[in-house]
Amino acid sequence: MIKRIACLVLFLLSVANPWARANVRLKEAVGKALEMSREVLDQQLGAEASRLRRGEITARRTYTLDLGGSLAYASDSPHLRVGDVPWLQDALAEDVPADSHLFTAPRAIFDIRLSLNFSIFAGGALKQAAKAEDLAGLAEEDMRRAVEARLAAEVKGSFLRYRIFRETKAAAELFRQSLEHHQRKIESYLEAGLIRKSDVVETRSKIEEVALSILDLDRQIDEAGFRFRALCGLSPDEVEAEAEEDVPDVDTVLGIVKASHPFLKYIDQKLAQADALRLLAASAAKPRVSSFAQLHYGRPGVNFLADKPGLFVLGGLNIDVPLLDAKKSETAAALAGIEGRKLENTRAEFLRESEQEIRKLYAVKAGLAAKAATIERMIELAAEDLRLKTRQYEEQQLSNLDCLAAMAQLEKCRSMRKETEFQREAVKVQIRAFLGAGKEAS
Repeated sequence: MIKRIACLVLFLLSVANPWARANVRLKEAVGKALEMSREVLDQQLGAEASRLRRGEITARRTYTLDLGGSLAYASDSPHLRVGDVPWLQDALAEDVPADSHLFTAPRAIFDIRLSLNFSIFAGGALKQAAKAEDLAGLAEEDMRRAVEARLAAEVKGSFLRYRIFRETKAAAELFRQSLEHHQRKIESYLEAGLIRKSDVVETRSKIEEVALSILDLDRQIDEAGFRFRALCGLSPDEVEAEAEEDVPDVDTVLGIVKASHPFLKYIDQKLAQADALRLLAASAAKPRVSSFAQLHYGRPGVNFLADKPGLFVLGGLNIDVPLLDAKKSETAAALAGIEGRKLENTRAEFLRESEQEIRKLYAVKAGLAAKAATIERMIELAAEDLRLKTRQYEEQQLSNLDCLAAMAQLEKCRSMRKETEFQREAVKVQIRAFLGAGKEAS
């Protein structure tokens, strides 16, 4: 009966917690972080806004259709008097006064119109405006990829920090177990009268020291776990680490960064956009030609002297020739040129700083490789030293403190090896971030 209850509890726990059946890959955790990121969402919304503005400009390049109207009342109105037509005055009877009104337009007027407008020539303004919005959308997409690459590196770095703290704690737990085993052994020596009680006290003190370091590691583990969950909404314990290929050599990475880094592509799109905006500003000084066709219904109609509603059609051309704009277009073009030069400076600065950082990372990578080889030799020497000192302690040739120091040195070297492994992986993560892979290669 107890076995059945235990099996049922385990089954319910596995159903309630899907992670008990399968872990989430780190790649999937990065994807969740990108989905949660407000910064990535802002870039997507910026690209969508550019597409909407581009559609509106395209519609303006073809035609616009407007419905409008007006309602007004005038204190006076057009009119025709008998005296205004001499031949008519002669034909009429003499008793018809010359100031008599033959026709009078209504004072209360209204007009409802449907206008269809075509742009024939706009000095290239609509073309450059559409191009600028296209480039703005592409720039937002490139910036989104740059943000995704940075965020992917941040998620992986956070996961690495959590792992190193967890594994450091595991190593400390093993070291504490070794010390406790050593304590049990020397307690038997104490009962046999072979050692002093201070040896047991020294060992116990060392155990408490390791326990204190484990408490500090617990705090660091919690902090790293909170940060990881804030990024992707997952617990790092649910995530399974993935093996990744080694990074290429430094010259290859520099070539890839210069050719395809998302931020540099973003700068290129913004430069092209600045040039389009410069041409757009210059087009403001050019003539503009448009045609229109209007359907009107109003009172009065075409015959404004008739006091009745009418339906009529009106069409023609509009020609606008700027004569004086107080250097408005020239100033706008100059400002767009200045913005372009500022972007060129940003591009050059990014390339310079990126090359410096990449070369520094590769120098650190090489130094860590050399450090790892040295640590391996130190571990071999520390293990041999501990074996010799343990024998000498058992033969009462060394103090317990010497033996504890040897144990601590071996544990320190092993911790250094593990820490160096994670440092090497963290450097690779930073190098991969420069490759600008983002979500596609995360």
